Amino acid sequence: MKFNSQSFPYPILTPADAGNDYIDGSFECVLKFSEEVSDDDQIELHYRCMLSVEEIIEEIEAGNAQYSLEISCPETLYRRVISLERRGVVHLNATELHGKVTFTPIVVAQRAIHNFKSVDFNPEYEEQSFDLLPGDIIASDIPVIQYVEFSQLSIDTLVKIRTDDALPPMLYSIDPTPSYLYISMGENLRSLWTEIGQDKGIQPYLAMSIYKDCIYVAVEELIVNQEAESQQWARALITKIGEMKISLPSEPDFNEINLISQRLVQNVGIEKILKIKGAK
Repeated sequence: MKFNSQSFPYPILTPADAGNDYIDGSFECVLKFSEEVSDDDQIELHYRCMLSVEEIIEEIEAGNAQYSLEISCPETLYRRVISLERRGVVHLNATELHGKVTFTPIVVAQRAIHNFKSVDFNPEYEEQSFDLLPGDIIASDIPVIQYVEFSQLSIDTLVKIRTDDALPPMLYSIDPTPSYLYISMGENLRSLWTEIGQDKGIQPYLAMSIYKDCIYVAVEELIVNQEAESQQWARALITKIGEMKISLPSEPDFNEINLISQRLVQNVGIEKILKIKGAK
């Protein structure tokens, strides 16, 4: 739903209401974020809304208004308003967020509300009532700012596998997109990948071969394409490269990029093989 936030020709309950539009009453939404991004790129957000203005509560219970959360992320141009219950959990796609993200709890009119008034209105609104339209903000809490980074993402999180029937059955290609690095596989290779991919003894060899090729393409893209840094997978990879104190060459060089790619997958490749052999 689009909501109206340019001006408020009616009283609105805000955190500053100590003698403003409302003389009493409050709206607060407690937000608790998961500390890590899940394997399927989700951020878990627990919330609890607390509201003490009876007239607004009645409109929510009647279905005329809704607890909501406005989420905006300038870096990825993400902006959305999601509906909330009084308490619950929402899951956010981490790939749509990066850097500074602002979460603003609000109460929004869902339907037209006629002759709205409250005993908690400031005296200047005494005996007045207001007609509210769908999208009108009735209450808002202090915005919460979170910084979403991708340093915790693994190689598996950056890479997505998909079947491409146009490819020969046992071949694959690497396709960078704005959000992910896709490994497109022919039908037979994809079936084999699914079958053996759960074998912990074989996974490291996959990392040393197909995954390394994928990271090679990604690193090369960072070197030759300045605009690549705006891609979400690229930001994550750049963070990982910085943490490992790896310097990228100014020009593409096969051997240098190959060595960098090996370093980036060694924790899921050769190091795992050594651990497996050491355990025997």
